[in-house]
Amino acid sequence: QGEVDCWPLSCPPADCDFTLVPEGECCPRCVTDPCQAHAVRHDITKTCEDEHGITRFSGSSWVKHGTDCTL
Repeated sequence: QGEVDCWPLSCPPADCDFTLVPEGECCPRCVTDPCQAHAVRHDITKTCEDEHGITRFSGSSWVKHGTDCTL
């Protein structure tokens, strides 16, 4: 007495370094812990350290403190 409709699902972009698709869901969500991630945007084995001693992932970008410069 019911019906099932199937159609492609359009997921919002997950603009983050680490994502996972929660069980029972279809779209990826951002997570902060790379150990929980199903997908990683950049190679987390390659890192560098910025001028403030913050470890940055290879391929990531950030705004240099006190400037309009994006690194």
